[in-house]
Amino acid sequence: MTTPYITKADIQARVSKQALDRCLDDDGDGAADEVNVDAYIRDAQAKIDGRLKASGYSPIPLNANGGPVPSEVKRLCLDHVQAMLGLRHPEYVRVDAKALLSVWKKDLDDLLVSATRLDTDVLPEPKANVGGEILSNDPNNPTTLLEPTFIGTNGFGVF
Repeated sequence: MTTPYITKADIQARVSKQALDRCLDDDGDGAADEVNVDAYIRDAQAKIDGRLKASGYSPIPLNANGGPVPSEVKRLCLDHVQAMLGLRHPEYVRVDAKALLSVWKKDLDDLLVSATRLDTDVLPEPKANVGGEILSNDPNNPTTLLEPTFIGTNGFGVF
């Protein structure tokens, strides 16, 4: 398994040790079950990686070369875990979990459309389809630039 983006200590700093212990103590020993903590961490990381990978970011995992995890990714992972804990035990994690998930999704979508960026200069590389220059829209004559046209309900038009 790769190094996780967040740790149990990160989650405890976000929701408190007491809340985490109460939410994930399925065996009744008074402490969060490590298997549950690991599952929440893996789920949050998989959600982030899956969305980034589907949008063309690479490489995944973001800390593949042993570098630090971008703080924006850590925040997104922690937001996801906090929301999931809030859904599981709203009496211990007092957040509006559905609203937090909605904000989480918007924040991740902003990252995917490059409205926000990761705080790194090296990894991951930006999506391959961001930016670029269009030199021609005529595949048969690449040096000729044509007026942009579209087909509408009333025939052809010009942008």
